[in-house]
Amino acid sequence: MKELLQIKRIEAKINEILRDKIDMSDLDSKDATFQTHLYSRALAALAVMKCAGIDADIAAKSITDGYNDIGIDAVYNDMDQKKLILVQSKWR
Repeated sequence: MKELLQIKRIEAKINEILRDKIDMSDLDSKDATFQTHLYSRALAALAVMKCAGIDADIAAKSITDGYNDIGIDAVYNDMDQKKLILVQSKWR
């Protein structure tokens, strides 16, 4: 029950700050997996936001999720901290 509450809180935060910023143009919004893909991409963006300390707009642009992504869902080169951030995410 506690885990479900935590997931609902993450969903709410994703909907609040990232939902409209994630590029979903490669997927059909009527597809049964659309929502899962959205949350997986948003989770990757959220990880980049937290690791790099950047805003949602920039983090959303780091998403690479797609057909030929080789399992990498976000890439961000943090020049200030001299870090390359790679994220693989999955929403289930």
